[in-house]
Amino acid sequence: MPLTLATLGKRLRKDIHDIQKKASETAGLFAQMVVTDLTEETPVDTSKALSNWQSSLDFPNRNQILPHFPGSKGSTEVASGKKADEISARILKSKKVGQIIYITNNVDYIEDLNDGASKQAAPHFVETIIKVRMLDIPLIYRGR
Repeated sequence: MPLTLATLGKRLRKDIHDIQKKASETAGLFAQMVVTDLTEETPVDTSKALSNWQSSLDFPNRNQILPHFPGSKGSTEVASGKKADEISARILKSKKVGQIIYITNNVDYIEDLNDGASKQAAPHFVETIIKVRMLDIPLIYRGR
């Protein structure tokens, strides 16, 4: 079939759609890596702060939830982190082109934790995770 302006236009529209779809998928994967890193780095006692890393599409989540697996002294960290990751992955998997991704944590003390209130995480761990992921540098966890 000879290349005409009509066929060129059709091909370009398909290419644009494919690029937008791939960019949207990549954004979802990036967001999921950030959520996983956040659940790994958030200081844990009862699992409440860890469980409250929530992904949403189009609008920020304003809810505060109970711990996925309540515990004490970090006893349920692994289970709660895994559940938070699973929920986020399910939401982000449904992302469509043009949808905005929000990652929120609505516990009232998350800013204190991020400012260094706990010795379990370095101050500004949230910003560090995002910067590291943007630079595509492997994050070395605290070893919990």
